[in-house]
Amino acid sequence: MNFFDLSYLQQGSEKQKKAFQCLTELHLPNQLARFNACLCGTIPLDLIIDSSDLDIIAEVNDFNAFRRALNKFRHLKGFKLKEKQINGKKVLKVNFFHKAFEVEVFGQPVPVIKQNAYLHMVIENHLLEKNGRYFREQVMQLKQLGYKTEPAFCRALHLPAENPYLALIEYAKEQQII
Repeated sequence: MNFFDLSYLQQGSEKQKKAFQCLTELHLPNQLARFNACLCGTIPLDLIIDSSDLDIIAEVNDFNAFRRALNKFRHLKGFKLKEKQINGKKVLKVNFFHKAFEVEVFGQPVPVIKQNAYLHMVIENHLLEKNGRYFREQVMQLKQLGYKTEPAFCRALHLPAENPYLALIEYAKEQQII
């Protein structure tokens, strides 16, 4: 699946269709195109619960340009821009609300296809396709019990849960998913 082309959302569930409408109304795909932005997380995978938000990741090498692009949304409810360091790298995160969604945009100087959020989504998509409906239902039940996505996958796969984010990537490498 090409997660960079959001048109798949138009053929998805009602919540996915609403996510597509929200993103296109904001012109977010166009505003962030130069940063190779990609929607990640539960909405592309249709593992949606009430608290699911629109998680967008981006490759940022010019933080001033990225900040300018995101400041176009500062008029929206709950707009917060935060800069910090993660693993020695500068990152910029913006949150705001539009329609029924919280939107989070996360940028760092790493290609999108190498960022953990993207890798997790690719792995999870593969596992959902490979393991079928029962596995999807199991993950959804765990999410509805309060598990975050990666811990839910690890639990469903009986993987060690000490660091589910790392465990999922290690499992995917062992299984040659990534």
